[in-house]
Amino acid sequence: MKERPRLLLVFVGLLLISLMMLRFQAVAPTALRASTAPLTRIGVVTADNLRRAYSTLFDERRLNADLRNLQVQNDELRQRNEILTREVTRLRQLEKITATQAPNALGIAQVIAVDPSPCWRA
Repeated sequence: MKERPRLLLVFVGLLLISLMMLRFQAVAPTALRASTAPLTRIGVVTADNLRRAYSTLFDERRLNADLRNLQVQNDELRQRNEILTREVTRLRQLEKITATQAPNALGIAQVIAVDPSPCWRA
């Protein structure tokens, strides 16, 4: 029990001494900041570089995945374009044939079925 008031008295005394020391040392924080500024700057630059490297790594992975998806989509569109180009060529040839061989015909179609009834043949 006797140690408790003694410890409290020591604590209060140290607190008062530290407050007085801080009051008379107004220059110390500025000097301290000036001496630690290069270390702080190095830490900030290092942290910023690590953040950018991390961000770049994941952006690069995402962009590579997007690139692969776009390449697949591009290949599919090229194939579709090739098919449509062939169809356009075929239809142009068909138009030329229609214009030269049957100018008065409305259209050329394949026969897919014939009605066996003699009444409808005429």
